[in-house]
Amino acid sequence: MLKKYQGYPEAIFGLALASNGALLAIGAENNLVKVWDMSPKSDLVNLNLPAVLGAVAENAKTNTIALAMENEPLILFNTKNRSRQFLSDASQNLDRLKFSADGQWLLGQRGRQWQLWQLQTKSQLLKTWRTDISRVYDVDLRTTPTSPQWAIAMATGSGEVQLWQGTKNNQTSGNQSQGVPIELNDPIVLALGNSIQRKEPIRSVSLHPTLPQLAAGDEQGNLTLWNFDGTLIRSIVAHAIASINCNTAPTGSIC
Repeated sequence: MLKKYQGYPEAIFGLALASNGALLAIGAENNLVKVWDMSPKSDLVNLNLPAVLGAVAENAKTNTIALAMENEPLILFNTKNRSRQFLSDASQNLDRLKFSADGQWLLGQRGRQWQLWQLQTKSQLLKTWRTDISRVYDVDLRTTPTSPQWAIAMATGSGEVQLWQGTKNNQTSGNQSQGVPIELNDPIVLALGNSIQRKEPIRSVSLHPTLPQLAAGDEQGNLTLWNFDGTLIRSIVAHAIASINCNTAPTGSIC
């Protein structure tokens, strides 16, 4: 145990830990978000929100925390300059948020509905779609700045990974360039075995930072590495512990 905070006065509804371990965002039932400096100091930021917090995500590269609330617009809060941006086109009552690694894209989920935003010079809702997945344990989002491709991998409770791929078209209007996705391909389903065999829930999924590959780990500790075309690269069966979290390093190695 690194640190223990005792006596927090309210029920906690959301947590987000910065990738460098320096900041911890806590959402409570009294519409208050506390952003803690993980060194022995007092609260770094207190945000009084207009509603109960539903989901939190953080991106250290852009110093941004995304906050989803009940029946309120999505808030992007910059921890460096303390500015706020409201995304009024976001679905209300989102229960999951996920930044891309570069902080330029944001994925939101409400039940079976998903939304994708581009957060560059001007925030823009690019896509809204529905899936047939009843339970998603983990999700990863990757975009390539030099390519019009983006990919979203969803780890499901049915023992499958659904891989969504799309293409964005850089259309030029006047002197402004607008990135608009023109296609969302049907998902590729990745799963070991056949439909009769029992599949363990996939608890974690991670997209390779550059190659069209992904890694997935199930509840029994089995690790699999896949190509985006659905071919299995490698399977490590019966890992010592359940694969609750798997990631690919910038070099592409699995950790």
